[in-house]
Amino acid sequence: MLNFFGRKPRLNVAFVGDYLPRVCGIATFTADLCETVSRGLTPVSNIFTVAVNDNGKSYNYPPRVAFTVEQSQQKDYFEAANFINTSNADIDVKGRQGDFLLDESFLGMSFFFVRGGLDPLVN
Repeated sequence: MLNFFGRKPRLNVAFVGDYLPRVCGIATFTADLCETVSRGLTPVSNIFTVAVNDNGKSYNYPPRVAFTVEQSQQKDYFEAANFINTSNADIDVKGRQGDFLLDESFLGMSFFFVRGGLDPLVN
């Protein structure tokens, strides 16, 4: 992936979803997608993940995971949305329940899954 000048773009990309070593298809897909996107960007790009934990479980995540949320704790999702909003992410990629959505942050807004729906959260 090259930009207009023939160089890899520099972007800040936030992924949100299950992540390895959690054992599920979404975790594998998120990790694979995250690593593939990072290879297409410059090394100074900031690629990070907000991982979703099973209720009551924690994992030894790789450094790519910058923040975690407990699956059933609504306050964790609000904190994660604030974390993403302050990270200056250019793109947020979210996945839950087998669906992945891609949207650009706009005017400090991140869309985040809260109780099964997309809620806009604005700082």
